[in-house]
Amino acid sequence: MNFLEKQNSQTKSKKWYNHFLTGFIPAVILPVIMIVLISGRENLTAFSFYDHLMRAYNHYMFVKMAILALIPNMLIFFFFYKTERWKSAGGLIVATILFVLLLISKV
Repeated sequence: MNFLEKQNSQTKSKKWYNHFLTGFIPAVILPVIMIVLISGRENLTAFSFYDHLMRAYNHYMFVKMAILALIPNMLIFFFFYKTERWKSAGGLIVATILFVLLLISKV
């Protein structure tokens, strides 16, 4: 195996799952799961989940919950950056920016 074939095989192995949707889908799902986990630790017997989120939103607790919910996106971005999955990292950044814009537009 010559040098170019070896370099191409290494490049192909690094580019496995390097797609826009590979970064976009987890970046949309993980903050929602984190918000459910963060707000789920409180007593929700008197209110529904939606009512709880609206109360948190009205008291500016939603911003703090949303910032905590974006922490998994930072960890996934670090993984994509270290493994040189640039398209996946781009999808993650687009989803995170959309989430932040949604957050800013509501505040």
